[in-house]
Amino acid sequence: PCRPRRDFGSFKPISAFMTARRHHYVPQCYLKGFAADRDKGQLHAVDLRRLTVFATSTKNVAQERDFHSLADTNVDADALEKAFSGFESEVSCALERSIAAGAFDDIDDRSYILNLIALIAVKNPRVRANADRFRKRIYKTTMDLVVSSPDIWASHVRKAKAAGFIKPEADT
Repeated sequence: PCRPRRDFGSFKPISAFMTARRHHYVPQCYLKGFAADRDKGQLHAVDLRRLTVFATSTKNVAQERDFHSLADTNVDADALEKAFSGFESEVSCALERSIAAGAFDDIDDRSYILNLIALIAVKNPRVRANADRFRKRIYKTTMDLVVSSPDIWASHVRKAKAAGFIKPEADT
């Protein structure tokens, strides 16, 4: 059974005390809705690359190792996964209540479910890969322009020194 709604700031899931490595880009609470027995969470999955069908747990699908990791930042590498965990607990309850009621009437539950739909739309490997390719193309184009002539390069170096990004005495 679901707990009452709660404030995300005070929610500390068990995973808050350990680093989760298997991050789901489609939450398990949503995937369980496609299982024949929601409590067991067994799905029939299709591997389109190998053209095979198999039964598996929701733990094994729509997940990647460290997908939400923030390892290259100054915050806890697991902060995003922990935040999603709290949100997904609320989504799970919202889904259960909506299914039990056979309606989508509760405004808070509707908000959780619509936010889940938005997250699923943007939080997946294909969208991330497209964004990474775009970002890399912008970086490369920008650097190509910055080094396109000695005068343009010297101008950028002067501006970087003036802004304090490069030591004034640096020659590279």
